[in-house]
Amino acid sequence: MRFARSLRMNFQQVGDAKAVNEAITQELDATSRHLLESWQSEIEFHRKKYPGLLRVRQFLAWVEFWVLHFIWGNGESISKLLRTIIIVMMIIAAYDANASSGAATILDYWESLKAAPAIFLGTLSRPSHTIAAASAIVAARLIALSLLTALLVKRFGRR
Repeated sequence: MRFARSLRMNFQQVGDAKAVNEAITQELDATSRHLLESWQSEIEFHRKKYPGLLRVRQFLAWVEFWVLHFIWGNGESISKLLRTIIIVMMIIAAYDANASSGAATILDYWESLKAAPAIFLGTLSRPSHTIAAASAIVAARLIALSLLTALLVKRFGRR
């Protein structure tokens, strides 16, 4: 992990964007393996270095890493961010179909799925949504756009 990090820094200093991306991928893989082994492994080194509550802390660090990796590839994957946005829109569609009619049909789900991008982007609001649901949708939109902006700045900032 530290070797990949130093390689990344060296590649950044010489301006090799493609090598920086590869080094970041290697660094993320190494970090994932380290965090997983630090809480799960029964190797004596890990048990001595991470005893008791430190093991729980490493587990929480691994969960945080995994969640961020799933959501947006830790800032390295536009496709993972788009996948997350699609999942959020599907959740919005399911909520919208059930909020508008108590017993949603396939047609209700289909109509809500078609309206989900507009609801997500804020161009369509539904009176059947609670304030908490509308706030969650706005928060998801703001977070997604923030992550997209950060991802684009990181990617194009290396070039």
